[in-house]
Amino acid sequence: MTNEVSASKPAEINAFANNRVNWSIHIKDAAGNVMDTLKAENEHEIHMKWAPKVELPSGSYIISAEVVNKQGFKVTTSPKTITVVEEYRIAERTMNSLFMVLSREMMPLFLVLFITPSSSQTKIHP
Repeated sequence: MTNEVSASKPAEINAFANNRVNWSIHIKDAAGNVMDTLKAENEHEIHMKWAPKVELPSGSYIISAEVVNKQGFKVTTSPKTITVVEEYRIAERTMNSLFMVLSREMMPLFLVLFITPSSSQTKIHP
C-alpha cells in the first residue's frame, strides 16, 4: 500500500502557501489523540518527512495540517489516513512473500530466510 509508513519509509509532507505562515502538522490516532506534531514557522512552503517513533504501535493514524497567517486566520487541511507498520512486520511480510516465490519457482531447492529486527544482516541457509 502506498500509505504505509515506517521508520525506514517515512511519510513525505509537502505543502505550499501564498504568504508566509506558521505550520503545525498533527499526527493523531484513531481516537483523535495527538501522537506527534511537527512545526515550521514563517514559511511559504514546507518539505518534511515524518517517521513513527519506536513506541508507536502499528495501526491507522491521521495526518492534518493547521496553518495560521500573521493576522491570525487559521486554515485546517482535510485529514489523510496513513498506516504505521512496525519494522518487524515489514520484514515478516517480505520474508513470507520471498518464501512463497522461492517455493514455487525452485521446488527442489528449499531456502529459509532469517531476518531479525535487531540485525540488518540477512542470512540464507540452504
